Amino acid sequence: VRPLAPPGEYTVTLRAAGFELVQPLELLKDPNSGGSELEIQEQVTMVRELRESVDSVVALIDQIEWIRTRTQLVLERNANHAAAQEIRRAGETLEEVLIELEMRLFDVRLTGGSARQDTLRWARRLYARLTSLAGYITGTDDRPTDQSREVFEMLRSELEDYQRQMVAVREDLATFNRLLDDRGIEPISAR
Repeated sequence: VRPLAPPGEYTVTLRAAGFELVQPLELLKDPNSGGSELEIQEQVTMVRELRESVDSVVALIDQIEWIRTRTQLVLERNANHAAAQEIRRAGETLEEVLIELEMRLFDVRLTGGSARQDTLRWARRLYARLTSLAGYITGTDDRPTDQSREVFEMLRSELEDYQRQMVAVREDLATFNRLLDDRGIEPISAR
């Protein structure tokens, strides 16, 4: 999600091969646009907010993937440990919680196939809904509609709920780490 720059005065800096060129730039509004500069600025502001939310979703997915990867490594490395079954059960339980949360953020079943059938098979997750909303509001130079703002607030609220869930997942990770530590296994580091 990248907002376009609104009309205004800018400074462009080009650096290459040890040289630097600085040049002022005036970005003009499209004369065929029906949107006012204020409406364009409102759109840019909302797209930036959407980008922050998308970045937060990506950060959550990254954290989940980090923990899942580390959990799998612990299970693989300790398959012959005296407490292997106990560790495996706890690790699998943690992974189930992680996958459930991740599936609300991004559908891990997506294949990325060229037929784009995935979006017909499964409901869109938070990441896709946020990026789609950004695409919808940037189709013109008009201000975002009240409906798009309402949808964004609903999505932002959903994100906050998932962020709270991640706090609970970190508590589950701490419990798993205590089990590992008690069994003489190096705990999973948090990112």
